[in-house]
Amino acid sequence: MVCTVEIGGNQIQLETREGIDISIPLSFQAKQLKFFGVPKGTAKAYTENKYIGSTLRGGGCNVDSVSFIPHCHMTHTECVGHIVHENIFVNQLLINGFKTAGLITVTPSNPTGDDESNLGKQKSSDVMIPGKSVENALKDLPYPVEVLVVRTLPNDSSKLTKVYSEKDVPPYFTLDAIECLKQNKIEHLCIDLPSLDRTNDGGLLASHHLFWDVPIGEKSLKDNMPSSKTITELAYIPPELNDGFYVINLQVSNFSLDAAPSRPVLYPVTL
Repeated sequence: MVCTVEIGGNQIQLETREGIDISIPLSFQAKQLKFFGVPKGTAKAYTENKYIGSTLRGGGCNVDSVSFIPHCHMTHTECVGHIVHENIFVNQLLINGFKTAGLITVTPSNPTGDDESNLGKQKSSDVMIPGKSVENALKDLPYPVEVLVVRTLPNDSSKLTKVYSEKDVPPYFTLDAIECLKQNKIEHLCIDLPSLDRTNDGGLLASHHLFWDVPIGEKSLKDNMPSSKTITELAYIPPELNDGFYVINLQVSNFSLDAAPSRPVLYPVTL
């Protein structure tokens, strides 16, 4: 089905059958992506008394009991409830539905004296996404966007099942990169990394705090309104997708948690 929407006074068209799924699935039968040293996600037949949730074991149907961590096993979308005491759940936000999106590609680099680091927690061997890279990439988008999708290089299919370790710290965003996102009024960020922040940064999560307008070191909203922004992590953007303007549906699961599994779908548009 072809949909026509108006953005900035311009008519654009998208074909809803041409969506590109940029999520990473959680397979319980094959190799899994993992972050932060968590155990493997599991799906086991539910059994109790005489009930057997497995047709192979004589049950009438298959009923699995599933255990996984959205933050560590798959593409997920998180909200400010991730870093504060208050129960702010991602399904309380108006996220699903078509939103304007920009896809950019950046090459993480080693920290320099010009980068505003994440409070000095980085090491010289780290690779980071500086504000200048984000700012330069945003200039190529034809319109302002609600959702920014960031693909990092190198980019290959190993990201689908990568086991992230503390010895191999994945790239992360500098604070000036977050400031750039805020200046450009990015409401939702979608990245192909396990976290916006450095692995094991002492619990600061400085970039998360800055993006959600929570003072660094503070773990309560107090009387402040919670941010409506979201961060989607552990996406995978195929290499054949060109940078540019898209429409996106984040498709966040209806879980009353700070983060829920999501299945973002990008739709090419005709400008």
